[in-house]
Amino acid sequence: MIDINYKVIIETGDSKIDANVILCIYGDKDTTKNLALRTTKDGRSAKFDKDSRLEFDLKDIDVGKIQKINIGHDGKGD
Repeated sequence: MIDINYKVIIETGDSKIDANVILCIYGDKDTTKNLALRTTKDGRSAKFDKDSRLEFDLKDIDVGKIQKINIGHDGKGD
């Protein structure tokens, strides 16, 4: 399988979250594993604060044309 890079930008709204955030990309050819959003593009620890914008560079399998993206968290934290 060929790995490719995905640029992911997350913008938060009126709340913050301390839980571990994960993302899964579904395509017409394949689906990524659950990708943990722990470290931002610039190497900082991901903090999903109120009204923030975080960029991530993720590498995983080529899913083909992206059909949908699921984002979630583990419910831990404050």
